[in-house]
Amino acid sequence: MAAIIEKIAKTPILIKQESEIRDGKVIWGGDISALAFVMGFTQSDIGLYGTVQNGKIFLVAPTVRVPKLPAIILCNGETFDIKAIKPYRNTKNVLLGYRIAAVGA
Repeated sequence: MAAIIEKIAKTPILIKQESEIRDGKVIWGGDISALAFVMGFTQSDIGLYGTVQNGKIFLVAPTVRVPKLPAIILCNGETFDIKAIKPYRNTKNVLLGYRIAAVGA
């Protein structure tokens, strides 16, 4: 049975994870392709994600590899910096997907 995130996730995204730092620059590697449902959010004060005022929430369908920080998301030609990754599991501990909070673009 497909989880709700898999049913609504239609937007293709690419998650790029930091692989190394060379000459003071981040080299992005470890690409993870996935489908996501994208929502915007606005926050009026300092909270869970620091001083972020506007950002995106990506509900990502389960992937073969687990995304880890630091990472960025490429979506519709825009780049977003990932600030938080929360896995969603059901009561049987089956992975249903991820909730990723990101800023940028």
